Amino acid sequence: MSVDRDRADSRWTVRRVAEIAVVAAPDERLGEHACAIVRMLPGAAPVTLGDVTAHLAAVGLARQKWPEELRVVDDFPRTASGKIRKVDLRAWLRLQPSGATMHASAQHEKPSNPGGAICV
Repeated sequence: MSVDRDRADSRWTVRRVAEIAVVAAPDERLGEHACAIVRMLPGAAPVTLGDVTAHLAAVGLARQKWPEELRVVDDFPRTASGKIRKVDLRAWLRLQPSGATMHASAQHEKPSNPGGAICV
C-alpha cells in the first residue's frame, strides 16, 4: 500500500494529536488496510477513529484515503535523524493482536515493550 501525499499534508492535523503516521496493516480479507497510528499531546484524551474520520470528511479528503483502523502509541520508533520509522510500525502491526500499544524506550530504538494496546 502506498501512502500518498494527501496523507502527509495539513489535512491530517487533528486536535489533541502530536504526531500521526499512516501505514499498511495486515487485513485477512484484503491483504492490508490503512492504519493511523497517533501519538497524543501530553495530557490529551485519546482520539477515536470517528474523530479522525469526521475531521477528514470536514476537510474534504476522499473517503478511500481514510484509515480503517486507529492505534494510539506512547512514542514512535525513530531514525537517527528523528524521522518516524514506518517500517518498524508495519512490522509491529504484523506481530501484534488488535489492541497492542507500542512503547519506544528511547529515540533511535525499536519498540521495547509492545504490549497493552489501545486499538479503536
